[in-house]
Amino acid sequence: MQHLQSELQTRFSYIVEAPHVIDTKKQLWVGTLGRSPQNEPLRVTYETLNSVPFLDSLGEIILNICKIVPDGVLCFFSSYSALEKLIAHWKKTDCYKRIDVIKRIFVEPRNGSTAFDKTIARYYHEADPKSKKSCLTKTGAIFFAVCRGKVSEGLDFADHRARAVIMVGIPYANVKDQKIKMKKQYNDEQAKKFPGEWPSGEEWYQLGAFRALNQAVGRCIRHKYDSGAVILLDERYSTQSNLPISKWMRPSLQTFSNYQSSVQSLTNFFETLKSNPIEKPALPSPP
Repeated sequence: MQHLQSELQTRFSYIVEAPHVIDTKKQLWVGTLGRSPQNEPLRVTYETLNSVPFLDSLGEIILNICKIVPDGVLCFFSSYSALEKLIAHWKKTDCYKRIDVIKRIFVEPRNGSTAFDKTIARYYHEADPKSKKSCLTKTGAIFFAVCRGKVSEGLDFADHRARAVIMVGIPYANVKDQKIKMKKQYNDEQAKKFPGEWPSGEEWYQLGAFRALNQAVGRCIRHKYDSGAVILLDERYSTQSNLPISKWMRPSLQTFSNYQSSVQSLTNFFETLKSNPIEKPALPSPP
């Protein structure tokens, strides 16, 4: 917040960071997955996204999450290029079909509000446990989207529309973008002039990534009686100290030494919710 005040060249008289209205111990699961099913480190970078075994591991992880989580799942990537690379690879293997058998796959369109409106309406229908599914094997739907896009910043995914949000990697902006380069250079210059008051270029870059992350994962819990899971796929989430995630998630954050323990914990969370559901009070009868 101090960095934001510096950039806006103003001072906030009051700064409030409130907790969530939910009971985070019962209604929220937040976990970092830093190891693959083969116990290899998970680090989503340009290099690893060009590795076939790595893409296969990501597909297996998302498939297993879909088997555990009921109803709707949102899965966010840092960019369209990363999203499209994964989808293209999974279509060459049987991974795409295996996921689609369990949850109908939807992908955020790059352009066109009409295409987006149709896609999101179909996703809402398939994610609804009360709707008639297109296939009896399906338990809901999964929506693949990008950070800083329409899905991550402007829509409400309450209840069954998002029982889990998956963040694949850390959503850094394109470091090769000229605007990003200029902004980082400007911040470095200002940080030298105002040490301790102005974020350096790298600090600004890091804060921007986690601001996008917090905005995206906030699609999951939308009211007092909502529940869901936030799944962070990248080993860097496990190794960073003082992870700059929203305050309401911090008490629930778990890190796991291996993939199997994270899957078991997530399974236990949803099994507990199934046996002890969060009941929304009935609306009062009209007079």
